[in-house]
Amino acid sequence: MLAERNLRDYIGKRLKELGWKVTEWGRGVKGERESLDEVILKGRLFRALERINNVSLNENEKEEVLSRLLLLPNTIGGIKSFLDFAKNGLPLKLRRNGEEQERLLYLFDFENVENNDFFAVKEFEVEERKE
Repeated sequence: MLAERNLRDYIGKRLKELGWKVTEWGRGVKGERESLDEVILKGRLFRALERINNVSLNENEKEEVLSRLLLLPNTIGGIKSFLDFAKNGLPLKLRRNGEEQERLLYLFDFENVENNDFFAVKEFEVEERKE
């Protein structure tokens, strides 16, 4: 346990040095999730996506993005798909003014790094959903 805490603190310190916001569990994320089974801070994700891509996403589009990210299989193929989305953007159909347009939604802004939300949580608690 001591080694794990040392590693967590070291990584947190290094991320802070790189300009990340680092918070302890429970602080900084309180109120950002509806339940502990949510593994993505949706508000942060959508604010960053809208800022990076200069777009306003409607609820259906937000749900589509979440589904595409959360339903990636836990396999090498799923990891490759996520890395492709991270590098090249997530293809998404947006409906604007009655017209459907295919658009790449970028997860990261590599040109204007300050547009990204670099945020790390030490000990992010997740509970498995009981169905």
